[in-house]
Amino acid sequence: MKRGSATSVILRAVAMSAGAIWLPTAMGQVSTSVTIKVATPILYAQNAATATMPATGLGLGTSVYANQWGNSALPGLIAGSGTQMLRYPGGSYSDIYNWSLGTANDGGYAASNSNIGNYFKVLDGSGTQGIITVNYGSNTTNTMGAPPQEAAAEVAYADSSASIYGTASDVTLGSDAAGVNWQTAGFWAKLRASTPAQYQTWATAAGDYNPAYSFLAINHPAPENINYWEIGNEIGGNGYSGVQWEYDLHAPYNNGNTNDNTGRKGNPLLSPTAYAQNLNQFATLMKQVDPNIKIGAGFNAAPNDAGDKAILQTAGNNIDFGIIHWYPGGTLPGTVTTGSGSLPTEINNLRTSVQNNTTKGYNGIQVTVTEFAYSASNATPIQNSLFAADAYATGFENGVVNMDFQEMSSGQYLGDGPLKQGEVYYAMQMVHDYAGAGGTFVATSYSDSSIRIHAEKRADGSLALLLINDGSATNNSQDRNLTISLTGGSKYLSSGELYLFGANNIGSTDTPPSLQTLTNLGSTFSVTVPQSSMEVVILEPVLAGDFNRDGHVDAADILPMMAALANPAAFQAAHTGLSNADLMAIEDVNGDTKFNNADLQYLLNKFKLGGGQTDSVPEPSTLVLAVVAFGMWWWRCRYYLGQKQRRLAAVAVPTTR
Repeated sequence: MKRGSATSVILRAVAMSAGAIWLPTAMGQVSTSVTIKVATPILYAQNAATATMPATGLGLGTSVYANQWGNSALPGLIAGSGTQMLRYPGGSYSDIYNWSLGTANDGGYAASNSNIGNYFKVLDGSGTQGIITVNYGSNTTNTMGAPPQEAAAEVAYADSSASIYGTASDVTLGSDAAGVNWQTAGFWAKLRASTPAQYQTWATAAGDYNPAYSFLAINHPAPENINYWEIGNEIGGNGYSGVQWEYDLHAPYNNGNTNDNTGRKGNPLLSPTAYAQNLNQFATLMKQVDPNIKIGAGFNAAPNDAGDKAILQTAGNNIDFGIIHWYPGGTLPGTVTTGSGSLPTEINNLRTSVQNNTTKGYNGIQVTVTEFAYSASNATPIQNSLFAADAYATGFENGVVNMDFQEMSSGQYLGDGPLKQGEVYYAMQMVHDYAGAGGTFVATSYSDSSIRIHAEKRADGSLALLLINDGSATNNSQDRNLTISLTGGSKYLSSGELYLFGANNIGSTDTPPSLQTLTNLGSTFSVTVPQSSMEVVILEPVLAGDFNRDGHVDAADILPMMAALANPAAFQAAHTGLSNADLMAIEDVNGDTKFNNADLQYLLNKFKLGGGQTDSVPEPSTLVLAVVAFGMWWWRCRYYLGQKQRRLAAVAVPTTR
């Protein structure tokens, strides 16, 4: 998808025969051969599943301490990065934030406008989906761990219909151990749907009015339909194992000192088993409110991890997705994909643990990475950007359904002062340009350890490549001249698009990727990827008979084909960027190297036999065939009348192209 801010220039591309891979190498360049196996999908989960791009994949962490929730520019900027999902209300802040009061325990800071109602407004304005981490660590009175009723009420506020209030379909939530009355699911849904004045009226009449909840009356009748719900954040940091950073009042702190681990290490109330037992209660009540939600739990994702084992054995049946937090700091690009802390390794560790400790199997739960960032202390901005792009693509190739960069208020994304796009913001934009939802990731082959190559065959038949020249490994000061060979039989137009983002885009104000045009493409072509940069290459398919250019050959192509027959020059003018060879590849349906009425008849015959050239080609309906028959009669009449007039005028007219 083109962006209005992109500039258009011409980038040299060398078209070559499939067998010829020699290229002249410029000073400071390294030539590398890359094969894109278009017909070979990437398989994950022990080769049991095909890697496709999820609609929830490109995620971003947010936090209630961010000061920009009320900024009117925020939703549009989030949408501009291609973000698909926003996590709320934070990482460790999830275990201190009281969503129903808009306050934070343990001295935490909740910024103005950071409440859940404004979160919904940002979701709506940016066109993103939500993932919420419910408070597990502390209740609204800051006296004990959070109760299941609080989480269930949050589900109701997000997902329930106001129409159930006061009916037999309403779900009673009741009071928690601290005496807080969590009312019913319908109460919270009707609160969301009301204005503050409306809430005061009906809640007062029912004897349930609490002015502390007035800020939640946001006049939002439609449910927000949040599907993914995490139970707490990083429970392994609550002190049970001897280290603590996560606030957890399921056991008291010594003299209230959260830095004191006395009485917490090994305390069974803080154990993974206790967490799992509580998760079962959370899941049961939350799914009574909305049976369609998914419940997630955090895991260490280490080999044979005892905590992960206890959680899965106790609560595995109630866990729909597993959560990994990933902050590698090794050398790029290897730290993403190789070694014990690499992303594929941790994903495999989690899936293996699920297989060994539940009846669900290796791929029995979805995998999410709800926090990730590059943690190398000396990382440069462009390295942060290249890491993020590679991490997203690698996660999707390994079946991750959601990856959330940490975080929105980081200067790498938008910052928390005046909003300004940072290097990871543009990395997400590049990944969005690369990975179309529903597309299939396909195999690549290359031997250069300084580059990372990803490829996706999109649902519309186009091919997208993500080419990363990290600049941190061997030959890190050199450009990469890539000779790219496409195998698998698919054909693409001789011109394509290329987005470029690199070190030259980084400055006091980062600049967006540039849009460039590739020309003279073939089954093998070359592009140069400058050092410390990444490129997205998009190749549009050539599909014989696809006259409306939607990536499919079906009855909808017949009328555009007839128009092309009547006026070939007008058809070419309406599809700028198509070479004569591209046009002939589309028009020559019957393979006789000409474009005439025989191609139309050939296509109609294929449809009558139920054939086609796409995954799903519907047979034309009787009405469509009747319209086509009339159209053909009309066209022939015009054609032969025109021929007669031309002969009378002694004008020679070619009948084929």
